[in-house]
Amino acid sequence: AESLTDALRDENVEPTPLGLISTAIGGSMIEEWVTNTTTEKCSNASRGQHDQTLWNTNVVPYLPMTVAGWLWYQGENNCHGVMGNSETETGYGCQLPALVDLWRTEWGAVEGTTASDAPFGVVTLASGGSEGGVDIGGMRWSQTANYGVLPNDAMPNTFLAHAYDLGDPWPSKSCYSWQCCSNNYNQ
Repeated sequence: AESLTDALRDENVEPTPLGLISTAIGGSMIEEWVTNTTTEKCSNASRGQHDQTLWNTNVVPYLPMTVAGWLWYQGENNCHGVMGNSETETGYGCQLPALVDLWRTEWGAVEGTTASDAPFGVVTLASGGSEGGVDIGGMRWSQTANYGVLPNDAMPNTFLAHAYDLGDPWPSKSCYSWQCCSNNYNQ
């Protein structure tokens, strides 16, 4: 927001005030970011003790605000579940479009605030590294509601941002694998 404001001012354009909201919680699951009713729309969703927790604490407080769009980066902990698809209403392929619909509906509940088709960006999970599961291709497919691209019929006015990661350097070619230093992760 600060960089964009500066760039606009460099072009002699007085920008509209911008703000960013970050409610990032590492290790979360998509089921925590929606209502339980939304989760129930998709079979094979992961149900657990934390259902709807982050919806209540990290989404609901911001619903009265007008937002211009979202950028969603989440999924590593859902990689071990059912990838599913939007057509059969199963797994992550159903859950992500349901989240997009819910957020757009709830943020736009007051007329004249957030647009009902506000842009929604999805950051793909990086294929390298120690995060995620063995089916990263299935997860990426599910992140598009099983269309393979964004936008699509299930997720209009959306876009993909591809993430790349060099991976965790500690598991191999390090003092951990050479056993010349202590490994705090295995103690």
